[in-house]
Amino acid sequence: MQVIRTIATLRNAAAFRPWFYRIVINTAKRLSRNTNRSLPFDLDRHDQIDLTALSPDEAAIGNEEINAVRQAIAGLNAVHREVIILRYYTDLSEEEIAVALGVPIGTTKSRLHRARAALHEHLESRVPTEYTGQEG
Repeated sequence: MQVIRTIATLRNAAAFRPWFYRIVINTAKRLSRNTNRSLPFDLDRHDQIDLTALSPDEAAIGNEEINAVRQAIAGLNAVHREVIILRYYTDLSEEEIAVALGVPIGTTKSRLHRARAALHEHLESRVPTEYTGQEG
């Protein structure tokens, strides 16, 4: 409803996507403050891959990897989780994310870098030493 009410404020039709996401993000933040919950986002709906063409072993590994990534994203702080979701699940560019969040592009890039580093660290810690060749 907020989009319909404020569509007249959109000055550039090409900027609709980030403008729309900014409204969604702000509304979700407002609602989460009122209910003391985190931003709602169902990762299960957004990272579906076809495991039917894989062997049972490959499918099991694929499911494990998907779950590990989901857990790593869920473990990020809200700011980093937000930019990861906007970049990789909604496929917004860095520029569109900056507009949607109302932050400078440098801030967006910095948040993405830190979020990726945190994800890498979390996922790297899950790899058994036999695969890395390192001692625990």
